[in-house]
Amino acid sequence: MCKLFKKSISIITACLLACPLTANAVDKNIYGPQENGSYISNSNNIYTAEEINTSTVKPVLSLSKTEVDYTNAGQQVPVTLSVKGADKAWNCMGVHIYYDERLILETKTNGTINYSIGAAAEDIPFSVADSTDNGIFFTCSGEANLGRDGDIVTFYFTLPNNINPGDSFPIEIKYEYTILDDIIATDLFTNRIDNLSRDELMEAYVFTKGIENGYINVTGKIAATTTPITTTMIMHTTTAINTTTTTTTTPKPVTTTTTTTTTKPVTTTTTTSKPITTTPKPITTTTTPKPITTTPKPITTTTMATTTPAMTTTAPITTTLPSTPTLTLGNVNLDDDINALDASLALSIYAMRSTGREEEVNKLFSDIQLKNADVNNVDRINATDASLILAYYAHTSIGGKLTFEEFLKK
Repeated sequence: MCKLFKKSISIITACLLACPLTANAVDKNIYGPQENGSYISNSNNIYTAEEINTSTVKPVLSLSKTEVDYTNAGQQVPVTLSVKGADKAWNCMGVHIYYDERLILETKTNGTINYSIGAAAEDIPFSVADSTDNGIFFTCSGEANLGRDGDIVTFYFTLPNNINPGDSFPIEIKYEYTILDDIIATDLFTNRIDNLSRDELMEAYVFTKGIENGYINVTGKIAATTTPITTTMIMHTTTAINTTTTTTTTPKPVTTTTTTTTTKPVTTTTTTSKPITTTPKPITTTTTPKPITTTPKPITTTTMATTTPAMTTTAPITTTLPSTPTLTLGNVNLDDDINALDASLALSIYAMRSTGREEEVNKLFSDIQLKNADVNNVDRINATDASLILAYYAHTSIGGKLTFEEFLKK
């Protein structure tokens, strides 16, 4: 059994925010942003670049841009995922973040990612998973319009010990999707509105126009290395023979060779003066530079201002459910895709039943949907089911191959 998320859940409300339906996608195995600026949702709806520009809500997801002095080698650096332009207009997210392989992702003692939830998502159940290819997947799901502008989540990296000024470590948001048998897992950033509709147009805007990637850049200037200078001073050596004086100067230690000449005796007396050789010791002067003390510069992180967009409502989406739905744990809305939207529906069922609205639940959800929502098969749907659906979405979004049943056993 995977770890449960003990996040308090408030009662889910409905909202009439939605977007117009467009033509069906030709290839159901292609999702997300396209080269021509259009977007294909996991509901197989195509939104053109022109339609995307008309979105009432224009969210921008950004990663922090941080500059670090090179003397902070080996230190921990926080990175934050933030949103602006969608205050009280979103509630479901599934985002892949990839980082430079030289960075070390910080984990807790139990091996899970070390992260903290920001104010923008503090009231939304959260889940996270990491992959083997320098990627992280964050997902959350809550009631309609519960997401705020601001910081969504902060996570941490340790810098390498050998960083140098000019090094750059990119951190990027990239849209991803996986298809496993009949289950599809795509990235999301949307607002679950009711049982059958959501704001796909804001999601199209995010992944085609609203991504601001981040980085950790290394700054500073390495001080030049100074080698101690040794100055050797050699004194003059003067040799006086009879009345002749010779002066010799050499930069290297002087080696003096003395040659002795023997003169045969004569009948006259000769006074011979011996050569006087004076060799002073070399004088060595050493100049040692003062040590260079470098004080690490503080880490500065660029923060972003948040704005609150004006919000309007449009006609709700009409979605056609499969004619012969089958039992698939986690697939609450029967769209062959298990993600944060299904978790949101599980929370909705839980909220309605908690407030005595069983009749409303029976009108909105079929028996198959209720069985799919009760993923732990205990004959009741609650926040635990929603958390398990989120966790399974995270599992499949990083390439996990387990079925929901296998995932629950593990």
